[in-house]
Amino acid sequence: MKKILTSVVLLTVGALAFAQTADPNNFQMTIGAGQTVTLDPAQTYKLTGAVVVQNGGQLIIPAGTKILGINGTSSYVAVAQ
Repeated sequence: MKKILTSVVLLTVGALAFAQTADPNNFQMTIGAGQTVTLDPAQTYKLTGAVVVQNGGQLIIPAGTKILGINGTSSYVAVAQ
């Protein structure tokens, strides 16, 4: 029984290590492999720099989510193959 509880705790801690949150007022980040970022459709995100989704990462943008580009062409979303 003790081994099972230890395994569950390790899996939970491992899953939390990859959680990442987007700042609606300063939306710029790199989303690495194994990471998932889900935007909140109730928020308006100010894209202030690069958002880079690396191979194996996920950016989920629900329908109705607003993203405003600030800073011209230096603000962008790039998704690696």
